[in-house]
Order: sequence, then structure tokens, then C-alpha cells
Amino acid sequence: MKKNTLHKNIVALLLMVTLPINMIACSPDMGELNGNLYSEHIANPDRSPFEGETLTIATSLYGFLLRPFADKYMRANPGVSIEVIDYNDDFRLDGNLERIQQEISAQLMANTGPVLMDGTLVDYLDPRSIHYFTDWFPIMDADPDFKEEDWFMNVFRATAVNGRLHAFPTTFSYYYVTVNSAIHELSETVAGRDGITMPRLMELYREIKTNPQLFFEPYFGVDWVIGFYIDNFVDLENRWVNFSDEFVDFIVYAEDMTSPDRDVWYQAPLSAEKDAYWSGKYYFWFSEPSWFYQYFVNHSVQRYFTGSATPIVNNGGELMISLQEHYVLSANASPSEQALAWDFIKFMMKPENQSSISVIQPTNRTLLRFSVEQYLRQLNTDGSWRISGSFDDAVESAVIQLTAFGEMPMQNMRSLPDVIIGRNGAIPQALQLFLDGLVSAEQTAANLQNQVELVLMEIDVR
Repeated sequence: MKKNTLHKNIVALLLMVTLPINMIACSPDMGELNGNLYSEHIANPDRSPFEGETLTIATSLYGFLLRPFADKYMRANPGVSIEVIDYNDDFRLDGNLERIQQEISAQLMANTGPVLMDGTLVDYLDPRSIHYFTDWFPIMDADPDFKEEDWFMNVFRATAVNGRLHAFPTTFSYYYVTVNSAIHELSETVAGRDGITMPRLMELYREIKTNPQLFFEPYFGVDWVIGFYIDNFVDLENRWVNFSDEFVDFIVYAEDMTSPDRDVWYQAPLSAEKDAYWSGKYYFWFSEPSWFYQYFVNHSVQRYFTGSATPIVNNGGELMISLQEHYVLSANASPSEQALAWDFIKFMMKPENQSSISVIQPTNRTLLRFSVEQYLRQLNTDGSWRISGSFDDAVESAVIQLTAFGEMPMQNMRSLPDVIIGRNGAIPQALQLFLDGLVSAEQTAANLQNQVELVLMEIDVR
């Protein structure tokens, strides 16, 4: 795109987002601001429309990823400052993410918070705090360069709450499962499916026995699998809580299916030897998009956990996704700051601006192909994974399959506030007491019924 056209599009975006943003955030004399921006950049088309602006970005996990983008953006846009506020060292010091969240919440209340925030630093799903964050949809819609066909729009729709997109995901993830081909009845049951639910997999584990009895999956545990079941027990929209006998049965049996030497860091490249070892211990192997080359790229080694990779879906056939890197935008920021934030997000999603290899699925389709190409090239070069056949065919095979997953209808697995399901939320804390043997399954259910009902009353702002 020519520079003058880019300036006109950004100015148009600034003008168009002012009205919807002003419905959420206030700023002094916005008419004067827009008039100055428009006249200045028509008169000076070679200057950045954001010259003199500063974009503050708070992060706890992605500082090492953000800084190269920030440096490159500032070189491409002289006069613009990008300030990355990295809380990663603070988090590593004591692991207290809640303290950092409280600090940023206090800043937002005082109208001193950052413009752009890593979504892990704020609870954008809590009804008490959503007014601090801007809906991304109007900003995207106002951008003349934004084309839905360039993005996996189902991710945005699944992430939105009541039609408002408070967290813009740049990458997302999901699980697909392969079965232990040594368990023939299991392979025959799962093969050829377009998707399978976690409850169905747990039923199959109950129905199909082995001798000796294997465990479900290396990483499997009640604290992990609860995310696939949460809708059975809590409905935020209808203020419904039901930690019933079903919940008791679920956590008891899930604990029974969990390996006592649970392999938390099991997801390493599979050698034939490791694969044979795992096949003597587990029914299933769960993978994420970053392990696409194990299943969607031709290779010559026959293994136990190969064959059809089946996505994990809900009862409605929707792919169950989780957000990885995602950002919320302050409603207190000025329209020009918000437009700058959006321009920076788009900048990060362009392949030519990448300085590292993304191994999680991006929400931008062009970036997906680029990421697959770069990752396969690295694996093939350093010997981690040898491609049989042509490189282009391998890329195409992976892109086709990952695109098919990205085009499925979706459900966001994380749709409850941190106070319920976050790291220090009611459910994880109660489950940990159960797993430590300090509380029975029945008492865990009763405690959670009371705690979550109380939380729902506290956050009910209707």
C-alpha cells in the first residue's frame, strides 16, 4: 500500500471510531482533536498520523515478544513511542498474578492505566470491570483495510460476550486427540469422526478396558479437564449453579483416571522410543496446533499415537478453544491512542514484521501460512523433523488442516470471571484441596455450591 493511501485510511479510522468510542470513553474536545488530525495529515502526508503519541502496553507473559515489534514499529513510525510495561519479573518473583491485576485495576479506576493490556492482567469477563474496556468490533469495522476473509472470524465471535469483543486474540489454541492404536476397539470407535467431546472420551475409557489398566492421558487431571465440563455446573448468564452428584462422580472418576506420575511436561517431540513407551501407559494423546507436524505432515515413522487427529468439541459440535496471546483496550484512552493500539496490533500480525516463529495458531490467515512455513523450515533444517516429500506439499497439508479447524464453529472454554475459574478462583482452589486429600468429593461440591452462588450474587450488576 502506498504511504499516502495508508495515511488516508488511518485518518478515516480515527474519524470513524470517535463516535462509538465516545459512547464508552470521554476525552476533552474531541472535535478539535479530529479536526487537527485531519488537517495536519492532509497537509503533511509523509508524517505518521500518530506522531507525538505514546502507546503504553502492559504485559506479564509476552514482553519478550512485544519488544521487537515495538522497536520495529517505532523505526517505521518516527515520533511514535511504544512503552512496554513488563510485569513478568514481578510475577516470577512471587507468582502472585492477582496482586498485579489489583494494581492495574487501581490504575484503571484512577484513569492512569495503560492503553493496551495483556488479557491475563485484567479480568475482562467480570461484569463489574467491563466498563473499563473498549469493544474491538467497532474499531475493526471502522477500518477500511479490515477484511473478514483475512481472519478466523469464528475466534472473535466465540470470544465476544453479549456481542462485545473485549479481548482481541492474536493467537488461539485447542486440542485434538489421537488414540493408542494398540487398543484396536478404541481406534475403531474414534476413527473418522469430525469431532469428539471430552465426556465421550471419558465414557470410552470406562467402557473399554485394558490389562493392565492404562491411564487416560499424560497431562490429564481433574484440574485440567474441568474446563471442558464447566458449563455443566455454572451458567453465568442465567445465574445458575449446580454442583450436584454429577460433579461428585466427575471429580472422583477423573482422579481415578489420572496417572500418579502425571507427566506435566510430556509434550516434547516424539521419538519412536518415547511413543512406544507412552503407548504402554495411556489411552490418548492430546496435542495443540503447535504440534501439527506430528499429524498433518507426511513422515516415514509409524507410531502408536498417529492416524486421525480428532478435534475436541462440545455437545453442539463446536471446537473448544482457548485464547493464548490476547489484548484488551482501555476505554479511558483517547480515540487516537485507541487507533494507534489497533494499528500496532495489525502491525504485529503482518508476516514481514515477524522476528520469531509463532507456534500457536494465529487469528490471521496469512500469518498462519507464514508460521507453518517458518516452523517446518526450522525443524527440517536442524534435524528435529525430516519431511518426506516436497516442502511445499508439507506446508499445504498442514495449512489445509489447521485452516479447517480454524473455520469450525467454536466455543470459548474460558467464559467465567477469574474469581470463579482463574488461577486463584473458587473452583481451582477447591479442587486443589480435594486433590490434596483434605476434603471429600461431596464436601467439595457443597463448598463450591455455596461459594459460587455467593460470587454470582456479588458480581451481579444488572
